[in-house]
Amino acid sequence: MGATTVGQVVAMIHSGSRGLAHQVATDALQHMEKALARDRIEVNDRQLPCARIESNYFAEMAAAANFAWVNRSLMTFLARQAFAKLFRKSPAEQNIDVIYDVSHNIAKVETLNKYMGR
Repeated sequence: MGATTVGQVVAMIHSGSRGLAHQVATDALQHMEKALARDRIEVNDRQLPCARIESNYFAEMAAAANFAWVNRSLMTFLARQAFAKLFRKSPAEQNIDVIYDVSHNIAKVETLNKYMGR
């Protein structure tokens, strides 16, 4: 993954949406539980329900994911600036790269038929 040199510095930035995604999920879970009861859908884990794509949840979740990505990007920028100041070299001269950036707790579009053998 690029960490190959003895003495090389590797930094990990672990950040998300600073609670926005949690609030979005909490609000959505309340609505989804009502919809599940209305549609007589049972799930094994109440934290992993399903929602109709027409719900606001998908757009709200995407906004929280975008906020998290920007948050990590800004922190990466600031880390590059800190290393530039410390080593008196520009980020470009230091070859500071992002190795891996991943989001989690992201919903995806699925069809009910897939799970009902249709």
